[in-house]
Amino acid sequence: MKPLVFKTYNTPTMVLTCGGSVGLGTSSPAANLHIHQAERPECGLSIPGGGTTQSVSAPAPISSFLLTNLYTGASAVRGFKIALISTSLTMKNSENGSVSLLSTSNHGVIIGPTGRVTIGNNASYSANTSYKLYVDGGMLVNHAANGDWGYALNINVNRDLTKAVTVVHPTDGEVFRVLGNGTTYAKFITSKQIRVAVNGSNIFWPDYVFAPEYKLMPLKEVEQFVKENRHLPDIPSEEDVLNNGIDVAEMNALLLKKVEELTLYIIDLEKRVSSMEDKKGGE
Repeated sequence: MKPLVFKTYNTPTMVLTCGGSVGLGTSSPAANLHIHQAERPECGLSIPGGGTTQSVSAPAPISSFLLTNLYTGASAVRGFKIALISTSLTMKNSENGSVSLLSTSNHGVIIGPTGRVTIGNNASYSANTSYKLYVDGGMLVNHAANGDWGYALNINVNRDLTKAVTVVHPTDGEVFRVLGNGTTYAKFITSKQIRVAVNGSNIFWPDYVFAPEYKLMPLKEVEQFVKENRHLPDIPSEEDVLNNGIDVAEMNALLLKKVEELTLYIIDLEKRVSSMEDKKGGE
């Protein structure tokens, strides 16, 4: 048997092989449908719109292209479908399989049957099943904003202890974490400037130390407290810090409070020394 060849001006344009393959622009189709264009860069399958909105699940939607094989079940219309529905191009795999767009090096985009998307190496698709989006090789977000307060990346969570953002090191494990309630854990932070906002918190800046009604603890009581507790009043103990850490804003306020109290002690001491010198000079 010979293939069925269609010609235009004696030039073969379409071939139907004995095995049922169709070649457009090629006499040796390498697939069930092989489209080849050697003279112009434009080559592809055109699906003109039918002008009527239809469901992708319809048996035969207007403006569609369907691929089926032996693994698509008893129904001949189940398989991979490309359809132009109204003005929207839709690709659907009617079987419980994935849709892959891969290069010759097996890298690309894979969309799984549950909507999980893997970008990168094909081998990473089956290895990472717990993420809706897995990017192998890195990701860059380039946000060209037209105004202030826009979102380059917006992560919405519904639990306080959800790990919204994590950084995992191959040997050190999780080195950075942002929880849903905003709590951030980091192994090490280097910054040119850190601003701690205390508005709305329970932290009060200790200017009240210099108020006339402030009661300064006598140094004898301070001495006794230090002997018994081995830390200054109002300052957390070593055990508390090791177990609970410190609040940076609160600790800065407490340290400033101690500096201001120390200033009052020095002023009081200076008054006493001056008074003693005046008495000594008057003798």
